[in-house]
Order: sequence, then C-alpha cells, then structure tokens
Amino acid sequence: MSSRYHIAEWFGLPFNQLPSTERQSLAKAALDSKQALPCPFQQGRPACRKSGGVCSIQKDGNSPVITCPRRFEDKGLLPTWLAEIVGFSEVYLATEVPFMHSPSTGRPAGRIDMAVAGD
Repeated sequence: MSSRYHIAEWFGLPFNQLPSTERQSLAKAALDSKQALPCPFQQGRPACRKSGGVCSIQKDGNSPVITCPRRFEDKGLLPTWLAEIVGFSEVYLATEVPFMHSPSTGRPAGRIDMAVAGD
C-alpha cells in the first residue's frame, strides 16, 4: 500500500495531538457552514474560509505542506520569504484584490487572490 497524506494542522491545531472528543467537535464545525471557527493565522481572527479547516497536510512524518493560503500569514511567513528571494528589504501583500468590475452593477466581478509589491 502506498503512503498517503493526512491532516497535519486542523483549524490551526496539530491534528495528531488532538483528543478524539476535540476531533469530533472540529469535524462537526467543519461540516456545518454556519459554525465557522476563527482562523488562528489571520490578524483579528476572522472565520476560517477554507472548506474543512485544513491548514496543512503531512506524509509519513515528513515536514507539513501548507494547503491554505491564510496559513502563510502567520508571523509574516510569506512576505519574509518573498523579500529574501527577490532581495527586497520589505514586501507588501494585498489579498483579494478586485481587478474587473461588472458593467451592469459596477461591483467587483473578479479578484486576484494575492498581489505582492516590494521596495
């Protein structure tokens, strides 16, 4: 049998350290769209927008792989990496940037998930 990925972080919590009662509670929250839990990786802790609440997955004890873009917001992880890669002293992120507007309503009709700018 081939190895598989499994949940490493669920709603910001290490899955393999959760007692079964807490796993059951989180499973109910993940299945109930009206009971969104807060995202621990976003400032102000708004509700998790990731269906199912999985922040990262892991394969056979390897390092976790981030699956939710909001997970990169923890401690400025993504801007720090980007600044290092491109050689900027600082990088700025804007999330959910509207780029098209509906001609009939004038409201945003399309969004870019993330825009990056540097100095």
